[in-house]
Amino acid sequence: MFNKILFCNLLLISSLIFSGPSLNAKSWENCKVPSDSIIAAINRGDTITIEECEVVGTLELRGGLQKPFIIKNPIKVFGCVFDDSVFFSCCTFQSEIEFIFSIFRNVTVFTGVTFKESSTFGGCVFDDYFSFFVCWFNKFTSVEASSFNKIALFIADTLQANSNFSQCTFRDNANFLSLYYGGNVTFSESAFEEDVSFANTKFNGNINLTSVKFNKITILWKQIKDHLICDNLTCSKLMKHFDEQRMLDAVDGAYFFLKDQERMEKPWYFRYPEFWFIQLTCGYGVKPGYTLLWSLGIIILFAFFYTLRFNSIKEIEKELRYPKRPKVLREVRGRFRKRLYDAFYFSVHTFIIGVVSDWHPTDEFLIKTKRVRLFKFRTLSMIEGVLGWVLLVLFVVTLTRKFIR
Repeated sequence: MFNKILFCNLLLISSLIFSGPSLNAKSWENCKVPSDSIIAAINRGDTITIEECEVVGTLELRGGLQKPFIIKNPIKVFGCVFDDSVFFSCCTFQSEIEFIFSIFRNVTVFTGVTFKESSTFGGCVFDDYFSFFVCWFNKFTSVEASSFNKIALFIADTLQANSNFSQCTFRDNANFLSLYYGGNVTFSESAFEEDVSFANTKFNGNINLTSVKFNKITILWKQIKDHLICDNLTCSKLMKHFDEQRMLDAVDGAYFFLKDQERMEKPWYFRYPEFWFIQLTCGYGVKPGYTLLWSLGIIILFAFFYTLRFNSIKEIEKELRYPKRPKVLREVRGRFRKRLYDAFYFSVHTFIIGVVSDWHPTDEFLIKTKRVRLFKFRTLSMIEGVLGWVLLVLFVVTLTRKFIR
């Protein structure tokens, strides 16, 4: 009986201990907090929660390149004001870090910092210089709805997972230089009031620029051409920017992207014909290479059709060359190499000129069975001639447009 009572008491005490507040937790609410107290709590390994407080003094933590400063427990800051600078150098955050709806009056710098879990700087206001320099983000990163009143620098950072920069306001220059975005990054509805640069930045996932406002942007089309998500208005602004910089290939790429976006908004009975007859053939007038490839493909395809039967095309023998012979039609027979050469010759002339004076397509059928007879070679040559004229006109128009610009 005594053992049972002892066991119950121990169970009750242990439940009270584990259900109560953590011994390694430090929280402040609605007060002034010296930065030294926060640093001391971090050094002890406490879980830190600061709500609607004013942080006084410089919040500075430094580690070394060989031995970074380890911050094991989460840090959660909500609605606080930092009167002095915030500086983290060569640190590793092993748990989540959250700075939400806080105001940073002075310089805020993170240098050589590793975030192993998610990091959030949502709804913050940075009144002075802000920088992430050579930082590593393993999980989701967000600075959504934050305001940067001075220069914002993101240099040589690596963001392995998705990141969110949507609804941000950059009132001074914003520089995203030599970054690596391993996941998707969102800048939708953000505003860049001054210059913004993405020089040497690599996007492995998608970059969302929907409803982004900017005056001058530094970015190459090859950086974003396979990753871009944006609305038609932003795409038009990108085209205008590329045109002002005389980046004509980038203008063509953005124009092709814009027309494809507009095509996808149309009903299916317009969308699919436009894809096959306009987008694939000439790339909306900016891809003469598409037209050239189609032309070469059609010539080779019809040449192959003409080689399927011996009597698909015939050559007219000239009387002056053979004075003792009447004018007859010579069937294309002989070895396959000779038949292929004749068929290719006939196909090229039919595609470019439409008429071959010394050759004649026959009334033989390409497909001829007991029940099915399809496509006379005379009909095939007519179809090839029509396709040739159409594609040649498209090629001349698109190529001329390139040279005129």
